[in-house]
Order: sequence, then C-alpha cells, then structure tokens
Amino acid sequence: MNQLNRPAFRLSIPSALLLLCSIAIGVSPAFALSPKAAAFLVSAGLDPNSEAVRIAEADGEIHTTFRGDPKVYSLEKLAAEQLKNAVRQFVAMRSFIRSLKANFANTAIPKIDFNADYLTPDERQLMFKKY
Repeated sequence: MNQLNRPAFRLSIPSALLLLCSIAIGVSPAFALSPKAAAFLVSAGLDPNSEAVRIAEADGEIHTTFRGDPKVYSLEKLAAEQLKNAVRQFVAMRSFIRSLKANFANTAIPKIDFNADYLTPDERQLMFKKY
C-alpha cells in the first residue's frame, strides 16, 4: 500500500497543519495595539515600535489598587482615553519594573514619568525595597 494512502498518514497531515497554525497564533502578540492607539502614542512623543512600548503592551492589563479601590490599566485603554501623561508614565513604569525584576541592584528609580499607580501591589513592594 502506498505510504500516502495509509489512514494514519492522511490524518496526521491535517493535525500537523492545525498544530502549526496554533503555534503561529500563540506566538503572535496577544495585546497588539490598535492603529488609533499607535497614532496616539506618536502624538504623545512615543515610538509605538520601541522596546519600552512593546514591554508595556505585552504586560496587557495591570490589576492594582488605588486607596483601596481596584483599578485596571492598560496601554490601549489609556491611549483610547487620550491621556498623554498617563500613557508616558505607564510605559515608563512597566519598563522600569521589568528592569527591576531582572536586575534589582543596577536598576535606578525613574526620575521622570514616575507614577507607582501603574504598578501592582506586589511590584510596589519590590520598588519600595529600593529606597
């Protein structure tokens, strides 16, 4: 019997294609910025393709608290609200916390665009250890 006509082989081709498609979807960015958000970032003085923006975008939604009230922030939401300072601060803080987690001893607290509102409670505790 020809190898291609075997039932197991015929079933494995679609399965392999499905697996490859699943992998491709899995590696695509989960939180791709909308064109409108990307345009707003440019108007706020940020490069949508910069490493800092990619970090903030990859972090997705940040669940935190402010004076005991739950808050949820994301780069997309802040851009949709057209909050230039908030967008710059969110990007700066997400980049900062990523650096702090990777290299605590050699990461400095940002001197500009600092706003701990865009950190989770656990991330704030980590940041306070720097003081």
